[in-house]
Amino acid sequence: GKHLVGDRTQGKLWQQSTGVSTDTDGLGLRRLRRWPGSYADHKTLFFDRLEVLFEPGLVGVGLSAPQIEHSYSNDGGKLWTSAGLVSAGELGDYGRRGFWTQLGSGRNRLNEIVTTGAVPYRFFGATEDVRPGLELR
Repeated sequence: GKHLVGDRTQGKLWQQSTGVSTDTDGLGLRRLRRWPGSYADHKTLFFDRLEVLFEPGLVGVGLSAPQIEHSYSNDGGKLWTSAGLVSAGELGDYGRRGFWTQLGSGRNRLNEIVTTGAVPYRFFGATEDVRPGLELR
């Protein structure tokens, strides 16, 4: 009933918990989420909007609002383009939403988000607004 994680540099095991938001050195954790790409039979796709679903407003008093960075790749993860940062909200900003618009086009899109800091990020998923292009014959 526990989630254990290994430290490859120190050879130690740690118990993972949603209540912990710092690494063993006391610095904030870096979290990366990458998910399978959007694909439609080699058609070009137009990416109008991506929204990540998370619990906002969790940063402590006196700290700056944490940031969420979105990047995407149109070549299977070899090259990445940054779509920019959005705020995860100040303490109590529970209505904050994280989204990016006008994300270009591609045929095999991978998305990733990266967060850093001593904040208990809680992600639930993501939604995409995608339009298929015309099929070329």
